[in-house]
Amino acid sequence: MFPLPLPLHAILGSPSILLILSPLLSLILWRKKGPRHVVSMSLVSFGVMSLGFLAFMPNVLAEYMGLKQRFFHVGWSVWFGYLSCGFVRLEQVR
Repeated sequence: MFPLPLPLHAILGSPSILLILSPLLSLILWRKKGPRHVVSMSLVSFGVMSLGFLAFMPNVLAEYMGLKQRFFHVGWSVWFGYLSCGFVRLEQVR
């Protein structure tokens, strides 16, 4: 709701930084069981989410502040979209 230069972004957006732990924890918790290709998708989504931290580097892509924020959003959208599809497929198998 609030882009990065606005002060409310830091207040309401801070808990979203914990979302980056989700793909990393999946590597630990779902090594043998879980959706297919969980390792590769968790690494891809973690990599894209990590690009979102470019927002804290003002000299890198300085004229594209919104693009740097969207990397994080795209990363977690890919991750949670993948999890949704994977869990629906697991439920259909049962």
